[in-house]
Amino acid sequence: MAIVARTFCILMLALGFYLIGKAVFSVDDEVVWRLVFGFLMAGAGYQLWARFDRVEAHKRAATPEA
Repeated sequence: MAIVARTFCILMLALGFYLIGKAVFSVDDEVVWRLVFGFLMAGAGYQLWARFDRVEAHKRAATPEA
């Protein structure tokens, strides 16, 4: 499950950075929308990644060591 979640985060980050790059290097009417959605996607991917890190750290702390 963790691999699927991490892969989803990476895809969101990649799509966000792709949209940002496409907005920066293009000259058309959709630059603003690409920037907005690019930053939203990249930010959401980063936030999900951080949340999964916190959840895994919490699980490790709650598990007693043998």
